[in-house]
Amino acid sequence: MIGGPAYFGPQEIRSTVGYRDVLEPVAAALRDYSRGLGDSPVAVFAPAGPEGDVHVKSAWLPGRQVFTVKVASWFQERARRGGTPASGVIAVFDATTGDLRALLDDEHHLSDVRTAAAGALGARMMARPDSRVLGVIGAGTQAYLQTRSLWPTNSRCARYACGDGARPMPNRSRPRCMPGGRICASSAWTAPRPRSTAPT
Repeated sequence: MIGGPAYFGPQEIRSTVGYRDVLEPVAAALRDYSRGLGDSPVAVFAPAGPEGDVHVKSAWLPGRQVFTVKVASWFQERARRGGTPASGVIAVFDATTGDLRALLDDEHHLSDVRTAAAGALGARMMARPDSRVLGVIGAGTQAYLQTRSLWPTNSRCARYACGDGARPMPNRSRPRCMPGGRICASSAWTAPRPRSTAPT
């Protein structure tokens, strides 16, 4: 390969890609996957036991120019040192030659917005056309992002809180409301992180 792979850092990715940018691409990918196209293998291991796990996820669809491999990790030690526990990187490969084309050092941002988009799409498909209330159980990053992802469609009122006393999340210390809506209720309680590496 001539020139080597491109590199994109966390700030560049965050300033370029938001949940609205991935909403329809995620919908298209889910449709293709539901039709039996492509594959998405996953490997999970826990080098730090209950305090640190790693997910290696890959995905490809036929006819696309690239495929990706993502390494997403969660380590409590990162939080103890003042960072966020989640981190990750996505490698983009040429689907014809296998050459590495790009490294996306996204610090879990793309995983966050992709998860939010998938949740918003599920709610959009199942919600009644006249739905006006959105209830969110949880208080982490997804409580905020999934509400933001759904807001342009059919929600008028959001119920959620962000962060808890044990593990406050940066910039998520108080309930926040979407433009045009109001907070119906809030709670500072969140379910504890399961101390297990097995699927729940």
